[in-house]
Amino acid sequence: MKGTIEAGYIMKAALCGFLIAFNTVLFMNYFLDINIVGSSFMWFGLIDAALILLVAYPFKEGGTIAITIIFLVFGYALYGPYAEELAGPMKGIKESMSGMPELAEKQMHCMMLIFTNPMAYSQECGPDQEKVVEEQPEDFGLEIREFEIQPDVEIYAKMPIQIWTVLENRGDYPAVNVLINSTGEKYRNCELESLNISRTSGGFIDSLRPYQTHHYSMMGKVSDPWKGEGECTYAQNKMRLDGTIKTTYSYDYWTESYLELEAVKNVDEIKRFEVVSAREKAAPANVLMYTFIPLIWEGAGDGYREAIIPISFQNERKKDKISLRGETVHYIAYMADEDETSSWCKKVCSELNELECMVDCLASYVKEESKSHHCEAVYEDSMTGEILKGVSTDICGSYKGVPKYNSKGEYTICTMREELEASDEEDCNDKNGDIIKQDNNYWFCANANDKKIDIEFSEELNCKLAKGVIIHKVEGNYKRAISDKISLSIIGDQAKDYIHLSCDESVELSEDDIVKCESGENGEINLIWLNNKLTLKNREKKFVYSGVKITLTGFPDDATKFNFGVKSDATYRVTITRTNTFKVNNPYYTSSPIN
Repeated sequence: MKGTIEAGYIMKAALCGFLIAFNTVLFMNYFLDINIVGSSFMWFGLIDAALILLVAYPFKEGGTIAITIIFLVFGYALYGPYAEELAGPMKGIKESMSGMPELAEKQMHCMMLIFTNPMAYSQECGPDQEKVVEEQPEDFGLEIREFEIQPDVEIYAKMPIQIWTVLENRGDYPAVNVLINSTGEKYRNCELESLNISRTSGGFIDSLRPYQTHHYSMMGKVSDPWKGEGECTYAQNKMRLDGTIKTTYSYDYWTESYLELEAVKNVDEIKRFEVVSAREKAAPANVLMYTFIPLIWEGAGDGYREAIIPISFQNERKKDKISLRGETVHYIAYMADEDETSSWCKKVCSELNELECMVDCLASYVKEESKSHHCEAVYEDSMTGEILKGVSTDICGSYKGVPKYNSKGEYTICTMREELEASDEEDCNDKNGDIIKQDNNYWFCANANDKKIDIEFSEELNCKLAKGVIIHKVEGNYKRAISDKISLSIIGDQAKDYIHLSCDESVELSEDDIVKCESGENGEINLIWLNNKLTLKNREKKFVYSGVKITLTGFPDDATKFNFGVKSDATYRVTITRTNTFKVNNPYYTSSPIN
C-alpha cells in the first residue's frame, strides 16, 4: 500500500515537473530566442528531474503551484512587454554591486598584511594622501554640457531624429585636436544597431580654449527591430526598447604641478625634516612628485646637498582613459607590395593627424626587415578583402578560389587552384588541366597536377573572386609626429643660480622602462615617452621614473635659507566615452501613424 502511495506521488511529481519544465522551455524559446527544438527532450528531462527532486516531490501540489507562479511572474517581468522598463534599474543594481568582489578581495589581502607585513599594510591599505589642489577641486577637461534629442518624446522605429551636443572646455588649458564620433549601439539581445547615423557636423576642431564651447550634431534614422532589416526575436513582444547612442571624443591636453622646496645654509637652521608633495592643477591627469626637504649646504655632509624626486603619472578621471604617446612606434605590417611605404605609413597614421603624420612617417620610416610571409586570397578589385589562413608562398602565384560542393549541391569550402591559360576545353585537356565549371556561363582551366589548398570563405561569391597574392611582412620604426613628455624645470630667479636638475646616470634603462631622461634647454629635464603608447584606466597611477636628481650647487652669501620650486608640465591625450539612451516605441504595438 505504501509503495502504491509513493508511486502515486512520483507520478504527480513527474506531471507537475513536466508542467514547470514546459513553462520554462517556452520562456527560453520565446523570450530568450534559444532554439530548443532539436534538444527539447533533453531540456524537459533535465528540468523535470531537477524539479521532481527539489520541488514537486517534497512539497507536493502546493509547492508546484507556487514555483510555477514564481516562474511565470519572474519570466514575464524580465522578458515580457515591459521588460525594458526594468532593464535600467536592474543595470544600476548590477553596476553598484560589481565592485564588491574586488573590495572583498582587497579587505582579505589587507587583513593578511596586518599579520605578515605591517609596513606593506601601511603603504597599500592605509588612507590615501589627500590631494592638494592649486585651484578648483574638480579634474575637469572637455565635458559634455548638453545632450538633446529631437523629438524628445514618442520616438518610434523608422523615425528620423536629430541630436545636438554641446562640449565645453571646463579645464585650465586649451583642448587641441578634438575628435568627436557617435555610433548607434545594438539593441539589447539583438544584432541590430539602434540608430543609423547619416550625417554629422562639427566632428573635428583644432583647438578649444578654456570655457569655450563647441557644438556637435548628428542626424540619423531609428532602426526597426520588429519588422525591419535584422529582425530581432527578442523585440517581438515588446512595447518599446532602449536605443543607445555612444559618443566618443578625444583631445590633447596639458597639465602642471609644483613642488615647493626649501634650502638652508646650515643644519642648525632646520626645524624638522618632512616629505613634501607637489601641488597639482585641476586637470584630467597629473604629474605626482615628492621629496624630502630641506636641502642643506653646510654641517650635514655633501649627501644632504642633493635629493631624488620620484615621478609618477595619474589618471584623475573616474571613467575615462588617458594615453601617453611615445616618440617611436615599432610597427609590423603585412602588405602585398614590400616597397609600398606610403601604404604602411597610412596604416600607422590612421589614429593621428593624418597629413602631418604622413609627412613625418615618410621622412623617418626605417625598415628593419622585409620578407615573404604567406599567401592570402583577396578580392581581385581590392586589397582589403577577407584574410584567409596562410599557405606557403612558393605555391601562391596566380592561384584562384574554386568553390567545392557536397552531394546535395551545397557550397562547402573554397579550394585554391592555379589558373592555366587555355583557349577552350580541348586546349585545357592538352595541358593536363582540369576544367572548372562554376556556373553555366563561366569556366576556367586549373592546374591538375599542382597542390590544392583548402581555404576558408563563408560565401560562394567571395570564393570565386578570391585570388592568391604573396603577402610580405614588414617591420620598421616610425617617429611619431605627436609624442608626449614630462618636462621639469626650476622656478625662482635666485634659485636658478644655485639649484641644478639632472638625470641620475646610475639609472639604466631596461626593457620595462617607459621613459628616458634627457637634459633640455635652460637647465630643464625631459622625461620622454618611448615606444608606442601607455594607456591608463580610470584612477590608475603609473610610476614613471626614479632618477631625477636635484642638487644644491651653491648658496647666496647674504641668506640663511631660500625657497624655490620644481615645476612639471606634461602633455597627454584624453579619451572619453559617454552613452545616452532613448526609448524606441513599437509602431505596430500602438496607434502610431508610422508603418
